[in-house]
Amino acid sequence: MTTKTATKIPVTERALIARINRKLQREGEALKALRGGLARRDLGEFYVLGAEKNRIVKTHVSPETLGRELDALAPWEAVVESSAAVEAVSLGKPINHLASSSGSRRCPCSSTSCR
Repeated sequence: MTTKTATKIPVTERALIARINRKLQREGEALKALRGGLARRDLGEFYVLGAEKNRIVKTHVSPETLGRELDALAPWEAVVESSAAVEAVSLGKPINHLASSSGSRRCPCSSTSCR
């Protein structure tokens, strides 16, 4: 029996953030990344800023989750690092092996070809 594995299309985090910001711009909001380490505990790595009053609307935002909620990231797409996507395509590896649901950038499978 042949099993068909779904190959995910790679989308870099930078491209996803641009897509999200185009969607949020209609509502007068923008996804921002925190640069400093002091406020990371309070705001998280990413937060949504309301442009009209320049105040924080959401904290501890996951770009992948928000992208899926806003339909900026399709079900057949996976967020990857740009270097990982290029390497996988050149090695012929399926992209879905590069993105894990736990948020780590390493391949979650146990295959020796993905190490």
